Amino acid sequence: MRSFTPSSRPLSDGEATETNGAPFKPQDERSAAMASKYVWWQGARETLEDPRLLAAQIMTLGTPDDVQWLLGRTSTDALRRVLRDPPIGIFNERSWRFWHLQLGVAPIPPLPARPLPT
Repeated sequence: MRSFTPSSRPLSDGEATETNGAPFKPQDERSAAMASKYVWWQGARETLEDPRLLAAQIMTLGTPDDVQWLLGRTSTDALRRVLRDPPIGIFNERSWRFWHLQLGVAPIPPLPARPLPT
């Protein structure tokens, strides 16, 4: 796994949905394949409209090759934004702690959970 170095500047909100300046696009065969592989319950086009979901799924379930693909397409700041506002129910305790440590995000907050209906 490549080493992590913080970005020289934080990303703006618009840049947070992009990966190294290029958003995930359905026309990109590898992005569409990753979307289908990691977010199997919806279409690739819909998944690629929410790169935060795809990134969280790969951060949690990704093979080493797929994680490398994500790291090559996504800035460290964008991954930190995924941790600050994660899709609920995606991360497990192990991946949650791993990515916080790798990205230098401390303290590690509790794993987000869905509220139970009352």
